[in-house]
Amino acid sequence: MDKLFNALNHWSSMLISHAGKILLLNSVILGTLIYWYSAFILPKTLVLKINSVCSNIYWGDKHDLRHIHWLNWARFTKPRDAGDVGIKEILSRNKALFLKWFWKLKEGTSCWSIWARCYLLRGGDPWKLDCIWESLAVPKDWVICWTAYLKRLATIDLLQHRGFAFVNMCVLCCSDCESHEHLFFACPYASSVSSSVLAWFGLTRRPWSLSRELEWVISHCKTRRSIHRAFRAALLGTVYHVWRERNSRVRNGDARDGKTILNQNLKSLMIGIKLKTIEFRHKTLVLIENKQNL
Repeated sequence: MDKLFNALNHWSSMLISHAGKILLLNSVILGTLIYWYSAFILPKTLVLKINSVCSNIYWGDKHDLRHIHWLNWARFTKPRDAGDVGIKEILSRNKALFLKWFWKLKEGTSCWSIWARCYLLRGGDPWKLDCIWESLAVPKDWVICWTAYLKRLATIDLLQHRGFAFVNMCVLCCSDCESHEHLFFACPYASSVSSSVLAWFGLTRRPWSLSRELEWVISHCKTRRSIHRAFRAALLGTVYHVWRERNSRVRNGDARDGKTILNQNLKSLMIGIKLKTIEFRHKTLVLIENKQNL
């Protein structure tokens, strides 16, 4: 534990984004604990302590300071194909690695088969969000979108529910209360930005709620076609830039028009496209330019 705390404290003194913290926690947990939870069954109290430390690091800066935790840590440890971010879950990995020794003793027959059946039949058909993560979006975009989908961003209505005395008014439109449903995308400002992104891909409809937009993406844009990957990245980027604009207005009073936000979003998308192969870049840009139907 001391080795883990020292590693986390060293990195927590730096300014790291939430996406960076996810990568940090995965690497530190895996690198520090891999020997111990592959050789011993870790006490549950120790696992809970480690989870608490990691949660404090994600939501704040120090492992020993309490912060507002907007989401239960169990959601962070679900895999990406179940719609979450896939931080290494210690308890299940500890059990899996420990069972490896039984498999070696039994040559992968009865014990391993029992474990596989228990794992595969433990219940539930997770909502497949892997096509959302597999896009051209940068990690900060999909982390914010994932948090917004779970309604765990620090919106004013949630802060009021936690006991903070704030006047609930959306800083983007100044015409309604701030909530996840309003920001994504009932707010006139956010709706105009989202409508512009949809129009950029040849869609003339009005934007829906974030959950419905993601459901539509899963139904209609789930392939690896370049135009689908670009649209998924643009949707995630829209959520990120709307939330970033909201925070900029709350903290600094800086206000930018929807066209500026749209250009920033599309600029980020272009950067993601240009990082791919020349063939992929050319194909994607041609499809977007011709308003290829999704």
